[in-house]
Amino acid sequence: MIKVSDIMTFGVATIRAETPLLEALNLMHAHRIAGLPVVDEHSNLVGLVSEADFFGNDSEDCLVASLLELNQPGRDAQLRQRITAEVMKTRPPVIDGDVPVADAARTIAQRHVDRLPVVDAGKLVGMLSRSDLLNYLANPDRP
Repeated sequence: MIKVSDIMTFGVATIRAETPLLEALNLMHAHRIAGLPVVDEHSNLVGLVSEADFFGNDSEDCLVASLLELNQPGRDAQLRQRITAEVMKTRPPVIDGDVPVADAARTIAQRHVDRLPVVDAGKLVGMLSRSDLLNYLANPDRP
């Protein structure tokens, strides 16, 4: 039986809750990822920030729209002053590395998420994304 730890991504980029939004956006862009786990100084998972969090839940809550209405200096200032904690999701769904991948796929579908932080005793050990699962389907010899 294939487990989450067999196909998850190890050594993922992380940020802290106090990280400026500009740094979070730049890190996501540099790593070509759509979400980052947020950890404390002990690598305990405290949240997750994704591209979707910058858009909010409705047009009134859309940070991207608010920022785009500003001139460039104003936009840059806001992105440097505001921090990840303002937009991140706290207590995201997580998964253990020993869970079968089929169960992980069900969790992703049920929770309507793109990725799951993989934790061991509250500490982040990796990430499992929809892409990891689909890549495994296409290339089952990967583990």
